Amino acid sequence: MSSDVRILQSMMDHGMIDLAEMRDMYEMTKRTTILNMHPYKIIQTKDGQWTTHYIEDGKRKQIKRKARKDVEDLLVRHYKQLEEDPTISQLFNKVQREKALYDHKKEATISRNQREFDRFFGEFGKRNIKAVDELEVENFLRDCRRQHNLSKKSFGYLTSITRMIFLEALIGRYINYDIDLVIKRSAGLQRNSFRSVRKEDSEEVYTEEELTCLEKRLLADGDVHSMGVELLILTGMRIGEVTTLKWDDYDIEGKSLHIHRTETTYTEKGHVIVEVSDSPKTDAGNRMFPVTMEIAAVLARLRKINPNGEYILSYRGERIRAEKLRRKLKRVCEKCDVQYRSPHKIRKSFASKLAAKGVPPRIITELLGHEDYRVTQEHYVKKYATLIQKGEYLKDFSDHNSVLQAMAI
Repeated sequence: MSSDVRILQSMMDHGMIDLAEMRDMYEMTKRTTILNMHPYKIIQTKDGQWTTHYIEDGKRKQIKRKARKDVEDLLVRHYKQLEEDPTISQLFNKVQREKALYDHKKEATISRNQREFDRFFGEFGKRNIKAVDELEVENFLRDCRRQHNLSKKSFGYLTSITRMIFLEALIGRYINYDIDLVIKRSAGLQRNSFRSVRKEDSEEVYTEEELTCLEKRLLADGDVHSMGVELLILTGMRIGEVTTLKWDDYDIEGKSLHIHRTETTYTEKGHVIVEVSDSPKTDAGNRMFPVTMEIAAVLARLRKINPNGEYILSYRGERIRAEKLRRKLKRVCEKCDVQYRSPHKIRKSFASKLAAKGVPPRIITELLGHEDYRVTQEHYVKKYATLIQKGEYLKDFSDHNSVLQAMAI
């Protein structure tokens, strides 16, 4: 018995501490903690009653009582039951609730997690966590992969949510098995166990001729939205990074742009919310980007149109949102008779063009703001050069070798 425990026992024996009073204080503290964690407001309606909402089995339910205390009592009972033996769905909602409270840059991820949970878990989500063993989780994941004919990417979303739920269960001591081993077994070792979604490289990037055509059209249009798309082509930035750049991020003398924000979109209570996040998508997304003469020229034109704005891309005093640039790109593609591909494909085109010119993979990775250069190489660098351009590269290589041979002679 530790000294602290002995002191406490002695105080209780001498009547210095009332055990019943201590229990009451503990319950009151726990009650306050639970109510502070509740994500919805408790409000009084026009008819004098008190109401709020809570999540159960993935659905939002309403509580309405005459007294506020009655509403709070129901909430406390609900969350206590969740702590004792929660369902998979309740654990998922707990993690989502904590993300919403403490990790504000994850709103888009929270919305995506909810969509994926609704898609896959269904009846399995209603199971009490303590009753689910590792074999059932493994079979659940395999069944989802087979029944939904999942691609590797979709299966990754599913396993990410599963890991999130069952790690929380492990922390809460509801389970005692390693969820990562379960996921590894369910994934299998064969690459062909997932649905192939590989697209032709022509669908993944714009050709150099197409980009040249688009740039000419954008230059002719000359509006702010056009210059926003020009910046996408010249920098390979994420569209949410371009639309949240501020003039304070531009160091003219240092010839650099500080990229450290992004635009996030998520759904809350049926409404689409668009916000500026002060943190980039990844840690590597916080980066300095070199400003070339072409980029500087676009920024100079933007400065003339928008000399006093906070954001580099502004229209009528308002920041231009990513969706506006997507629409502009679609219209310009139609005018140029070029197949529309998303702004993300411009990003892949940027990476592929640099790779074709021999830029080292690590440099391309840093410019794109990726954490792992393998992601850049495997998913962003596509076949970019035309047959004629390949011939030119080969000619340059042959000429270089000829010079070396002549020097050796």
